[in-house]
Amino acid sequence: MLKKHKRIILLILLVTIVGGVIIWYRWEHRTKYVDAVPQNLVRMVQADALCYRLETTFYAPADGKIEQLVKDDTRVPANTVIAMVGSYPIYAETAGTISWQYDGLEQMLGPSIIMALKQDFLGDWDKPLTEVRSGDTVYKGDIVGKLVDNYSWYLVVYSDVQVYRNEKLQIEIGKNTYKGVVAEVLNDNRFSVVIQFYNSDVAGYRVLRNVKVYKEPLRGIIIPQELLIEADEATYVKISYRNKERIQPVRVVGKWDKKAVVDGLPQGSFVVLSPVK
Repeated sequence: MLKKHKRIILLILLVTIVGGVIIWYRWEHRTKYVDAVPQNLVRMVQADALCYRLETTFYAPADGKIEQLVKDDTRVPANTVIAMVGSYPIYAETAGTISWQYDGLEQMLGPSIIMALKQDFLGDWDKPLTEVRSGDTVYKGDIVGKLVDNYSWYLVVYSDVQVYRNEKLQIEIGKNTYKGVVAEVLNDNRFSVVIQFYNSDVAGYRVLRNVKVYKEPLRGIIIPQELLIEADEATYVKISYRNKERIQPVRVVGKWDKKAVVDGLPQGSFVVLSPVK
């Protein structure tokens, strides 16, 4: 019985020692090497942005009470009569979505002005919305609503992230994610994005804080940039392959946030983590 207990104790001790050696080896290995396995490197920045839509205002054609013939947030074709003021019609001359709410910035700010705004002058452009209802008394020349472009809206993003024209981006605003395309790269760390998707929740001329901008991820082996050995003829990375260390030429897919993405490493190799001096 005593011998049996000793054997169990010895077995437990042996398993503990072997397990400890494996854990130590793996920990030691991870501090020296990283598996050369391709992964996606997410490229995201947070930035302020100014949102705007292409909008046309409607004016009261005469004094009187307005009778709305189309509900708010309704899409209409061109040349639709959307309201009457007495016997005078109000037309939507082009196709779009009707909004009986307006903030007054429609007449002050246009795309050309917005595109010229620097971040220092953004301030807070949000203004309270004025809503017009059927039965309200209006006067000739009053703004009574607006027509919103059905198909797209725009962001001017304030960030030093590098983008190029026609580059595809993902824009995350709150819990919503949109696909956008860079329309123009501007001066003073600005670029404009067009989002080909209509959403009535996106108000016109609105400052957005901490918008998340995602560039397409980089695919390859992710390593710290300091591990790159850049020479005139090529770029190299020190690897361990089949238990031997060597310098391996690589192609740099891209760099982001102090990380580099490379390819060209043999399958089953490891990147040596200590940079070459």
